[in-house]
Amino acid sequence: MDVLIDTNILVRRIKRHDPQYRDARDTLKAIEARGDRICVAPQNIIEFWNVATRPADRNGLSLTPEVANRVAGRIEESFHMLTEPIDVYREWRACRAPFRLWPKGL
Repeated sequence: MDVLIDTNILVRRIKRHDPQYRDARDTLKAIEARGDRICVAPQNIIEFWNVATRPADRNGLSLTPEVANRVAGRIEESFHMLTEPIDVYREWRACRAPFRLWPKGL
């Protein structure tokens, strides 16, 4: 079975001092032990990059773009990368725009 993991697991898996680091690591190991395939989508990498390069005082990891790029590459190598058809993005835009949804804090 394919299992799409949440970006929070990716973030916690590389942040060794995070209280949920072991939970993230153990979850990934358990999925693999069952014989399931761990998957990520391009959106996971985009979200990871956003957190990875955000300053620590804003709930980020404060990684440089170079380090974030290396880690993103390891994520892509470690897990099966799903593809997303452009229609998914277009549908998201069509649903979001009429409601004038703003990012938190704006």
